[in-house]
Amino acid sequence: MGQHIFTGKAFRNGVVIVVSPLNSSLYEQLDRYRDLAIHFNKFLYKSSGANIPLKVKYVIGHPEQIVNKGAFQLLKCELRDRTKHIIVDEAYCVVQWGNGFHEQYYELIKLRSLFPSAKLLALSATATKEIVKRLRMKGAGTIVGNVDRPAIKLVVSTRPAGCGGKLVLRTLMTIFTGHCVLKLAI
Repeated sequence: MGQHIFTGKAFRNGVVIVVSPLNSSLYEQLDRYRDLAIHFNKFLYKSSGANIPLKVKYVIGHPEQIVNKGAFQLLKCELRDRTKHIIVDEAYCVVQWGNGFHEQYYELIKLRSLFPSAKLLALSATATKEIVKRLRMKGAGTIVGNVDRPAIKLVVSTRPAGCGGKLVLRTLMTIFTGHCVLKLAI
């Protein structure tokens, strides 16, 4: 995401709800947007009737935090008229995790009924028609970018014979051409 991806007159009083399963992504965005963002947990537990300040533009959280009765009621009261966009990061989880493992991902569809005029952006490296279908994204377009990432390497190596077949995890850091690569051998 850029500096402030949703700006301008039409967005001045709008809020973006960002759903992400990854802590690292969630905290990176909270850090990036600082005063403009609030972690959904803080909103949920500090908000006994308190309004979200107009300066807050991003409400960021995990699906488990956003998709439950209490959270929905709070979203409905606090953000119904202000929510302009919903971003679902790692949207492949809607299909892969939505049936049993992380059922809250499948329930993200409820955000569509709560905020019917909000635009939905689903982000995934493996976008499928099933994601579009499950999130009820009518007339959705797909943007495909180059997946070549020269700074990322995948290394597969044989587990040492001395492991005895047990699961072993070790981390090796290798520095090459100014990049840091994390190798996990299992």
